Amino acid sequence: MKPLILIDFDGTMVNTFVDSPKGFNVTNTYLHAIWELFGENGVRAFHERGGLKNASPEELAEDIQRRTLQVDAPARDVAQQIVDIKLSLITPEISASWPSLYPGFRDFMNVVGRPEGPFRFGVLSSGHDRFIEKVFEVNGFRPPDILVTNDFLSQRRFPTRQRYKPRSYQMAVAHRQWLSGQNVDEDQKPEPYLGRNYGKPRIVYIGDDPNKDGGLGIEARIPFIFVPFTAPNFVPDPEKGQLGVRDFSDIAQILRESEDNLTNGSTFSEVLFGKSDVELFPPPPDGEVYAGIMRERSFS
Repeated sequence: MKPLILIDFDGTMVNTFVDSPKGFNVTNTYLHAIWELFGENGVRAFHERGGLKNASPEELAEDIQRRTLQVDAPARDVAQQIVDIKLSLITPEISASWPSLYPGFRDFMNVVGRPEGPFRFGVLSSGHDRFIEKVFEVNGFRPPDILVTNDFLSQRRFPTRQRYKPRSYQMAVAHRQWLSGQNVDEDQKPEPYLGRNYGKPRIVYIGDDPNKDGGLGIEARIPFIFVPFTAPNFVPDPEKGQLGVRDFSDIAQILRESEDNLTNGSTFSEVLFGKSDVELFPPPPDGEVYAGIMRERSFS
């Protein structure tokens, strides 16, 4: 089973927060869509909430509806309208020069993106398939093996379970897709999501947001590599399985140097922190709270 490397998109792989050639970016296209759907009250509500704040379209729609008292349509439908307006503005702007890749990302893709290479890689994002796939295409990268975006999540109906980061639903979906077709010992089923079977020690996640991405790593009990492009003052905590790097060139170097070890079964805990997986992620203590989490994350 090839090690799985998962990455965030906006603020991690590419800088979509700076203007495109026609002056569009992730923030102002959302704002344009909100103005078109909600008018001045919506724009005021957007600023009151502090802007986008890495929210998913559905999270944003729910908040704007609540603040403006315009709740005459389901948030899911409003979110889709926001997405359609946003993509109509920003997708035609994609080129090899916009959005720009963050430092070292091309070097990173030379390691993880090789056809028939030793790694599988995927993207977890509140963005959209069409946009992400076009960015990979115009930069000459092969598409991700796994892509779990808002387009997938918006079709899922889990009224009692949060689907967006830092909750671990996207990670669970990617984990399942990675395992698809693999030989899994039936005697191990069902296994709680917090457990360490099904190859979890061979998964790592890379992101820029200390709360959403870092929080996802903590909840999913997955090693987290932090890139400091949008939150340079955050200090990762190795005791929580967090590693800080300067940029993707550092990650590429780590992967090159440890490629043989990872291919031969070493875990990311061993490679990144010099600790066994069980040392970094010990079994959770007994108790009903943990038992409830484990039942919710079960593969059954």
